[in-house]
Amino acid sequence: MFWSKSKDKTGAGAADFVNAGVPVKFNSVDFRDGQHSLFATRMRTEDMLPLLERMDAVGYDSMEMWGGATFDVAVRFLKEDPWERVRVFKQHVKKTPLKMY
Repeated sequence: MFWSKSKDKTGAGAADFVNAGVPVKFNSVDFRDGQHSLFATRMRTEDMLPLLERMDAVGYDSMEMWGGATFDVAVRFLKEDPWERVRVFKQHVKKTPLKMY
């Protein structure tokens, strides 16, 4: 096991992971699940534009920008080209790999 429980039985803490050899990676799901949960996936690409470069600068290991119902909603409800969203994201997110879930 790469971590051990604290001797005082309070559970694992940050110190238990130091030198564990397993890096912690952060994946942003704000543009996929975040907007799905808050806006029923009805957030338009143009509404995401002001945030893209700021999110790219955070240093995430990856960003999920599409998944589940987002493709269907883009076509049926938002009347957007879902492939254009991918192109727009790629124009503004230059450092962080994009993922589709």
